[in-house]
Amino acid sequence: MPTNCTAERQMTNLPLFFDNTLNPNNRWVKLASLIPWEVVDDIYAKNFKSNKGPTPLPARVALGALIIQLKLDLSNEETVDQITDNRKPVSSVLCRLHAISG
Repeated sequence: MPTNCTAERQMTNLPLFFDNTLNPNNRWVKLASLIPWEVVDDIYAKNFKSNKGPTPLPARVALGALIIQLKLDLSNEETVDQITDNRKPVSSVLCRLHAISG
């Protein structure tokens, strides 16, 4: 019985394994590990000194979404769809939405 190489290749690129652990070989997981998130948080927080208005998104969500939009050349709407679509957990790993929502 022939194997489906495409399906196997896609499985190795999943950001999460079936046991819900991160796949260290996924491109978004690799990229997320290179970003100094504490530094990003500090710089991002300086833009929100006022307590007025809505609570800002976490820095990782904001920057992660921007990176995804630019890397995949998406519109604003397509970016939101890409990140929030539960069938495509790839992007949510970069934005750490799996940790926020779960």
